[in-house]
Amino acid sequence: MSEQAPTILVGLGGIGSQIVNKVYGEIPEDNRKNVAIHAFDTDVNSIKKLEHIGKHVTQTSTRRSVGEYLHQYPTLSKWFPDHPELLKKTMTEGAGQVRAVSRLAFMSSIAEGKLNQILEDIEEIFPVHSGAYEQGVRVIIISALAGGTGSGIFLQVALYLRK
Repeated sequence: MSEQAPTILVGLGGIGSQIVNKVYGEIPEDNRKNVAIHAFDTDVNSIKKLEHIGKHVTQTSTRRSVGEYLHQYPTLSKWFPDHPELLKKTMTEGAGQVRAVSRLAFMSSIAEGKLNQILEDIEEIFPVHSGAYEQGVRVIIISALAGGTGSGIFLQVALYLRK
């Protein structure tokens, strides 16, 4: 019987994270050794509901406002929508269907080193061995298109994981 390919389940936003949480909960314990899970969300309230994901989550938001993020990273103002109400928004309660807010939080998370946990999760399913063959990895990214967090960082997460 062939061994299961290493699989990474990544949930983006509230819906994507909930689905990854549920799928992982349905995987039998003995099949989990080759599965890494991770979730990305801006909404702290959604994160608290993920019973199977545990420490395998990155809260991309902080208590800072969008304006404070943009002040810290002024070059991002080139592509961020110029809207005064957005500048006051804090992100801990979600991106609020604004994709640019999620991208801003994700870029800040990379700069602050918050993505180290997902790298550790991936390394856990790739034990060092002296086998003659290298095995590919299956990456499954789950997200909703309607929300702000998942749809705002889908491409960025895919590119980050590929790198």
